[in-house]
Amino acid sequence: MAKHSGLVVFVGGPITFARSNKEGYHPKLKFGLEQIINVLEAEGITVHSAHRVEDFGKVDVTGQSRAITMRDFEWMKSCDIFVAFLPDENGEILRSDGTCVELGWASSQGKPIILLRGASQARPLIDGLEAIATVRTILIENFLKDSNKLIETIDDISSSSRGN
Repeated sequence: MAKHSGLVVFVGGPITFARSNKEGYHPKLKFGLEQIINVLEAEGITVHSAHRVEDFGKVDVTGQSRAITMRDFEWMKSCDIFVAFLPDENGEILRSDGTCVELGWASSQGKPIILLRGASQARPLIDGLEAIATVRTILIENFLKDSNKLIETIDDISSSSRGN
């Protein structure tokens, strides 16, 4: 646990387009995000997550766009790694405008990025991020089978950044 003490990870992913009127936040997606957060915290990693703060879309954030943007931007500046949760829906990556903005912030700030994504091809600018940033990809189905893949990837990024 001490190995990851002090590490800060910002976890982003869809909120608006992952809600439905009848179920609230999509249960399968909520399960995936909760798994990510739980795995990280079990390792002693500090996690920033709008999903948690906003209770998976239950908190009314009407009129708070500026505050949310400033909060998320500060989280990005203070994190060591950004994890983008990009699940599939109907054969395409589920739309997440906020996560795309966060990917831009992460790449422009030199933050390592882990794409936890479905098997579908993402958008060209997401698929091409590795041309300008440190990007590792884990398929969501592989993470759900073996959640340690996320920690192994973080360790790989950490040792690469130390030049080991």
